[in-house]
Amino acid sequence: MKAIKFPIAKSASTGKLVNAIDIHSDHQEDWICLINLIGGEREGTKIKGKKWNGGNKFGLNIIPAGYRDGYGDFQRMTDMALFWINESIDKKTAWYYSINETGDIEKYFLGDLKGIGHSIRLVKK
Repeated sequence: MKAIKFPIAKSASTGKLVNAIDIHSDHQEDWICLINLIGGEREGTKIKGKKWNGGNKFGLNIIPAGYRDGYGDFQRMTDMALFWINESIDKKTAWYYSINETGDIEKYFLGDLKGIGHSIRLVKK
């Protein structure tokens, strides 16, 4: 798999390397904006990829990738897309969004399970 490379620049104020195009993993507000844009939590088929019986009307082309469980095994790779968001409840608990086969978008949290593997969605500001 080919790695994604982002342009890097040196900050004029700090001299540190920074992401030159300001890409970040998404936050709660990013998902709220996306859900409002597509027309609600039951409209996820509009952002699902055509290979996953979706319309891909917004160019996101989301496909099911499932998750990696605590034993390192991959689960539900054909019927769910799960995305961590960049917000935690505490050191062990984090929030994520899921899109299921029917296109429903739901927010969940996992307690004591930050080791579970979900996808991430990168957002350009």
